Amino acid sequence: MILLSPLIAVPNWLRYENGSAQLYNAYSSFAGSEKRGQVDFVSQLQYRSSPAMVARGTLAMFHCDATSVLPRVNTPVLLLVCDQDTTTVPAASERMPQSIPGAHLQRIKPRAHYSLLEQNQPVDALWRSLPQAC
Repeated sequence: MILLSPLIAVPNWLRYENGSAQLYNAYSSFAGSEKRGQVDFVSQLQYRSSPAMVARGTLAMFHCDATSVLPRVNTPVLLLVCDQDTTTVPAASERMPQSIPGAHLQRIKPRAHYSLLEQNQPVDALWRSLPQAC
């Protein structure tokens, strides 16, 4: 994918233009209350991203272990565990508050990977209700 990035960009753009990217994203990464503009926003970001950059980022995740960094996080953290998230499995988020000082974990239903966009007002209210929120 890295070497063929310019060629892969063309079908990515076509997927966006014919609407199949939007259909896929609505089905796979939202929980059902998304707005058309939210799905289109995510779909645009995907086709505008360099396939080589996406491939490098994906490959880097296989070798990334930030466990040693978590105890040094010194900013308020709200971890959202979304029951319908197939991209970030809940178990990954459920382990982090044990290592991040003062982290808050909140399980939310029904939510998927892009819950921050889809349910931005409830998530914002949740953040503002935390004691150390700015």
